Amino acid sequence: MGDLHQIKQRHLAVQAALCAEAEAPMFDHPAWDAAETVVDVGCGEGSYLRHLAARFPGKRFVGVDVHETAIALAEAGPPLANLRFRWGRVEDLAERFDVLVSRFCLLYVDDLDAIAAWAADHVGGGVLEIDNADDLFAAAPAVAPLTGLLHATRLPAAEGRVRTALLDAAPTWARHGFEVDAQREVVLHSGDGDAELFRELLGLSVAVSIRRPLPEELAERLAAWQPARDRVRIGIRGTWFRPAGARPDGPVPAADERRASAAGRGGRGRSPASDHW
Repeated sequence: MGDLHQIKQRHLAVQAALCAEAEAPMFDHPAWDAAETVVDVGCGEGSYLRHLAARFPGKRFVGVDVHETAIALAEAGPPLANLRFRWGRVEDLAERFDVLVSRFCLLYVDDLDAIAAWAADHVGGGVLEIDNADDLFAAAPAVAPLTGLLHATRLPAAEGRVRTALLDAAPTWARHGFEVDAQREVVLHSGDGDAELFRELLGLSVAVSIRRPLPEELAERLAAWQPARDRVRIGIRGTWFRPAGARPDGPVPAADERRASAAGRGGRGRSPASDHW
């Protein structure tokens, strides 16, 4: 299975292969339709962004990641005229973008405030944050020795609850003039579609969680798992944040104006009650 870095990069590639089509409805949004330029924060080895660039050839994409080896892998892939990659922090980019996309990244970074502050000045259309919907996760008891190891970074021990973009990221975005606009969820079942790809994803997810290749006992359990019988269900949630006060048919308020508006609301985003489209 390789070292931890290789495992993580393969994990991203398998995620993209298994999930990209299922997540397509998350991009059915006015900000995305109008966007010409897109930045992906935490693009990893680029599989998912490469899928988007091929699917939307009329948009220009930039993938950014702080891991140099991930960007090297991304740049080694087949070239696309509308896609490029940058090693470093998104805050170091001077150019402006219509949409910021980030997948399985922003809930876990230590500097979301810095990213949101940069976005307030450099992103005009909106932010799409895609992450695990752990509240939709379920697994058959037979798979518990594997799924019981999934993990940790998403469930703060002090609070004992699932992290979500609404609870954990929305207040930060609101401080910088963005409000929750919409959400969409998708659910994948191990018994549907490519069961072997789902098996590989589960094994890689466990390996990432335990930070090493699967021990022999777990590898044997994974090989013996019958995905169609002992089902695992995973949920993925996309949350759109828009510049506060923006409307599809109107200009985007200046960043300072949006921040002032957010401060007037106590730094709160819109109520999630009507955030589905």
